Amino acid sequence: EKISEEKFEGNFKIDFKGQSKEYKKSTRQFAFLFIVSLLFVYLVLCAQFESFKFPLIIMLSVPLTLLAPLFSILIFGNSLNIFSQIGLIILMGIATKNGILIVEFARQLKLLGKNSYDSLLLACRKRFRPIIMTGISTVVGVIPLVIGSGAGFESRLTIGIVLISGILYSIVLTLFITPFFFKVIDK
Repeated sequence: EKISEEKFEGNFKIDFKGQSKEYKKSTRQFAFLFIVSLLFVYLVLCAQFESFKFPLIIMLSVPLTLLAPLFSILIFGNSLNIFSQIGLIILMGIATKNGILIVEFARQLKLLGKNSYDSLLLACRKRFRPIIMTGISTVVGVIPLVIGSGAGFESRLTIGIVLISGILYSIVLTLFITPFFFKVIDK
């Protein structure tokens, strides 16, 4: 598009076919779907927690989980295509689940009378194992997508790279960043 704007004069029109056409179409839709899904998840969490504050803690850490997969796509020379976008949306759900594990448990402890800091420490301690176990088991389940070959290998590789890097990064964020946001917001 950039070259055609610079080089061609007159009434020229360019068109995309195949994967490039799907990519252009899906990229416009992805931004909209991403924002709508974040809003939908936030509203569902508000209903679950009966609060606007606790879902905000979770939703602040979810967009940060997208940094590692985007960086991994760049490192491995893949592109941001429809398959990587599907992986990013799956990753958002996994990151949200991890945040819910800590925030919900800490909130329950606060309702029992513990102070905010003690409930947060106990929640992190008690939810450490489930977060690690589900994260590692999901990564192990996604490994065949990355090491497989055959028809459709490129698309499976892209989803695998996004999910593996994103889940590992999400575990770190859940265990360190989510408690930080909890401590800051719950003052």
